[in-house]
Amino acid sequence: MSEAIKVYIVDDHDIVRDGLKAMFILDDKIEICGEAGSGDEFFASLAEPLPDIVLLDLSMPGMPGTVLITKLKSLHPQIKIIVLTGSFNKESIRDCIDLDVDGFLLKNSNKEILFEALHAVYLGKQFYDYNISQTIVNEYLKIKKKQRKNENELSTREEEVVKWLAKGLSHKEISEKLFISKRTVDTHVTHIMDKLNCSSKAEIIFFAIKKGIVDIYQ
Repeated sequence: MSEAIKVYIVDDHDIVRDGLKAMFILDDKIEICGEAGSGDEFFASLAEPLPDIVLLDLSMPGMPGTVLITKLKSLHPQIKIIVLTGSFNKESIRDCIDLDVDGFLLKNSNKEILFEALHAVYLGKQFYDYNISQTIVNEYLKIKKKQRKNENELSTREEEVVKWLAKGLSHKEISEKLFISKRTVDTHVTHIMDKLNCSSKAEIIFFAIKKGIVDIYQ
């Protein structure tokens, strides 16, 4: 890397900005090209040459961090953004992912992680703090688990079809019991097989017994 990475710090705490500047002062690969204590101050002072990366605190007085991100991406989409925050929650992570930020770090991250994040983002990669990455993964797994559960849930009508299948009725007989067409029953059975990943009516009935939809003692 021949040129230093130009970094702009946006944080409403002087001590944070001073600490970051002190951390970078002896590193010839990082150049602090500006600092601001608010979103309004940042846009008022932003000038050529533009920074490569903005280190941004989400929680600041005045302009919210998410508004700053949206505005900056609209005006200068080439500038990378790393959120540097003291705390986080699922909502803030989700907002930043939706806004396509390039990195998300906690303020208690050590120097090595911060440098790693800056270099990774400068090279066009995304970088999320390990703890935040775990939160994202866990949230994703919860969503997938819920989706799988919903995919396996039968509607009331589908459960009725399964109950009559378990009693040995044909599709035509089920249609007469439920006052629907045989074609509709065929469609219900196809959907049930897809939802339950079953390849036969026997498998459907086995699933229904296991889930308590059908009582084998009736």
